[in-house]
Amino acid sequence: FWFVIQNTDAAGRLAEMDGAIGDEQGQPYTRPVIMNATYLGDGKNNPNQVEGDGSQGLIFRDNSGGTYGNSIFGDFKGQPGAPALTIEDVESEASQDSRKRLEAGDLKLVNNFWFDFAIGETLADLIPQQFVRDLLGPGGSGNQIINPALRGISRVTDGGLDPRPLPGAFALTAGDRSLFTDPWFTPVDHVGAFGSNNWMIGWTALSQLGYLNNDNIPTDIEEPAIEMPRSVALLQNYPNPFNPSTQIRFELPSNQPVTLRVYDITGRLVSTLVNGVRPAGVNIVSFDASNLASGVYVYRLEGADFAQTRSMTLIK
Repeated sequence: FWFVIQNTDAAGRLAEMDGAIGDEQGQPYTRPVIMNATYLGDGKNNPNQVEGDGSQGLIFRDNSGGTYGNSIFGDFKGQPGAPALTIEDVESEASQDSRKRLEAGDLKLVNNFWFDFAIGETLADLIPQQFVRDLLGPGGSGNQIINPALRGISRVTDGGLDPRPLPGAFALTAGDRSLFTDPWFTPVDHVGAFGSNNWMIGWTALSQLGYLNNDNIPTDIEEPAIEMPRSVALLQNYPNPFNPSTQIRFELPSNQPVTLRVYDITGRLVSTLVNGVRPAGVNIVSFDASNLASGVYVYRLEGADFAQTRSMTLIK
């Protein structure tokens, strides 16, 4: 839940995602995952000449990847001719760049709302690069050019800033829960940083300085009730078969020390993925088999009073 609103004088980009400086081929690549953000620019009809770094709304560059999901971007003028999104495309065949991260699946923008960019309202206006439109345009990616119907946008201390969607707005129910594959995130049904409650009230500078509409708005985030597992369960890895990586999930009813190990079909230990205390709930562990040969492997979860085993298939 990340909220950004720009001033009208020195806005620059909404966000700049950079990979390595200098040696851009260094790995691992930059791949942050950001869910339920609301990025508001300097105002679509901002009368000021905006200063700042660059003219794009969002830019991925220097071999950066990453994911934005269930987010809102808009109300952005920026510098003259500023597109909503740019992905660096270095022409040299020897170069790695963010276009390659996009085409490799390391850069994703999924189920986001885009609205009120001064450059225009069509997909071609917002995203001038054809290869970006092909991969991130409306359709399979879930990105939409649609107004999220926010209650109020203000950049002065008049109590007019309320970035929650209006009651009944599509943004309140348009969130894609299937994107929450990591238990660190709180799954919600809304798109953007806010649902029906404004969690900024009472502790942020925007609240204290008088930007926000503070009138009788609850401040808690409505989190869904999570039922804790009642027993230990080792689940089937996904995907299976896999190449070269997969995810292994297991459930614990309480915090406890466990080990999770992978063996080949002869019983030889090939990897120890977990060896220590893991929290109650669903745990997800990634297994990279890039250095292993195709075949059937066994993964085994062990604790003080239990042991569970499953098999998985690596196909290269």
